[in-house]
Amino acid sequence: MAPSDSPKATSRQLAYLRALANKTGTTFTYPATKAQASREIKRLKQISSTGLTFAELEAEDHARELHNDVPLTYGAAIRDHERHLTDSATKIVKIFLHISKDEQKRRLLARLDDEEKNWKASMSDVAERGYWKDYARAYEEMLAATSVKAAPWFIVPADDKKNARMFVSQILIAAMDALPIETPKPDAARKKELKEIRQKLEK
Repeated sequence: MAPSDSPKATSRQLAYLRALANKTGTTFTYPATKAQASREIKRLKQISSTGLTFAELEAEDHARELHNDVPLTYGAAIRDHERHLTDSATKIVKIFLHISKDEQKRRLLARLDDEEKNWKASMSDVAERGYWKDYARAYEEMLAATSVKAAPWFIVPADDKKNARMFVSQILIAAMDALPIETPKPDAARKKELKEIRQKLEK
């Protein structure tokens, strides 16, 4: 079965993964399918002592369900574009910094406590917090619609900024290390050219 035809990861699985990631401070690759989500959950649970269960998330499960009747018209275009780029030897690294609602509240309050950050404070931020579940649902739809094997999303728990930066650095370093890049070796013609350059410079 092709990945695009496989059952999509459920909203409950995604919520469980985010909770595990925040509790353990562990990043994870966004799962496009149920099977991938199950593997990621198993991996995170092996390093987790939180004892979290799906039951703890059931209260918000309905609010997190994706709207299957809403066509994601942009998804296919983005996937096709990214496949084209990766087929052309372009490396794509997509990182989603996830913060909790409590951490967002803490950061918004910090803007009020620090005079140098007062200018950032906006009543619109307070109003938008009322749509938190809607934003979460939209993010889930976007991640599911734009995640492909060649260019997956990396979900980084970002409540702790220092850890988030460390995770992002590790992801980028790993991506660069995987690139088939090496210093070009000079052939006979290039060696001759380099010799001529030296001779002219040393005159």
